[in-house]
Amino acid sequence: MSVKKNTYVDGRKLVIVKKIQNNYRITFHSSYGRKHLQTFHEHKIPIRRVHIANETIHFVVSSNDYLKVKEYFHRHHITFQSEIIPKWNFLHVSIPHQLGSLLFISLPIIFSLFLWEIEIVDEELERKEEISQLLSQLPIKQGQPLTNVPKDDVVRRTILSKHTDIAWIHLFRDGGKLTIRIQSSPDPIITANRPAKPSDLVAQRKAIVSSFKLSSGERVVSMHDSVSKGELLVKGTIETPDGPAVIGAEGSVLGEFWIERSFSLSTKQKIVSRDRYLNEILLPIIAKNTIMSLSSDGEIIQEKVLHIEWTNDTVKGKILYLVKDRISSYRIISQGD
Repeated sequence: MSVKKNTYVDGRKLVIVKKIQNNYRITFHSSYGRKHLQTFHEHKIPIRRVHIANETIHFVVSSNDYLKVKEYFHRHHITFQSEIIPKWNFLHVSIPHQLGSLLFISLPIIFSLFLWEIEIVDEELERKEEISQLLSQLPIKQGQPLTNVPKDDVVRRTILSKHTDIAWIHLFRDGGKLTIRIQSSPDPIITANRPAKPSDLVAQRKAIVSSFKLSSGERVVSMHDSVSKGELLVKGTIETPDGPAVIGAEGSVLGEFWIERSFSLSTKQKIVSRDRYLNEILLPIIAKNTIMSLSSDGEIIQEKVLHIEWTNDTVKGKILYLVKDRISSYRIISQGD
């Protein structure tokens, strides 16, 4: 490709620099400066940017009229100075390149008008899933225009109405990202061991009630009921003809719930069969560690492998265990001073 004079190659873009008429800045000294300017006007010589300071006159004239001004000054024996003011025009031949540049600039602006990421920060996995479903009902979904996303008060009120165990909800908006951070309510005085003072039995986590092991107290929930963290399971008071009597609840309530286990292990030793390694070595080890984290009444009911990923000499994945274990803790009954 031949490149002509005043033509430059900038990457893939061909830019033709076309020189158009220059302007000239004229400076001269005369006590009749205004009269000379009037003469230029009468001869239809356009002058611009006129500045007069005492007997010094400055003005700008185009190259087409510069020769006329020059001849006029020579004819009247007027000394003047001239300065070229270059003017350039850049013509971009590549129209697709211009459109691409415009698109490159406008896309981030367009994308910033939509919701692209929703992050829920919560320590409780099950509650996190429930909040995610609540958001979709509001609705708050990915790809939604930011103008249609409900206000913070609406989001906060909707979640708090369904989850009384939440103290506060922090919402952060950063461009196309919405972060919802859950702050759980502080637990009342709850202990796994039986305290000296009369107590109720409350749920220490969300679960499905499966059985009772009680020596005293009155049941508030039934078998197969779904309970939330902090919910009263067995009360330590009973009704008598003389009014409520505090006897204290004693025993435990068992329930079924899911536990999630994530793992990442190095497998530098040679593995002949990945399936055999997974089923005979890895999964039994993780299951054993899970059982050890439960109480003496705990057991694994079901195992569900969510995903397994092998990368070079590392295996990582996530497993869900449906377990049955104690879900009750003691909460001291407040009897006033």
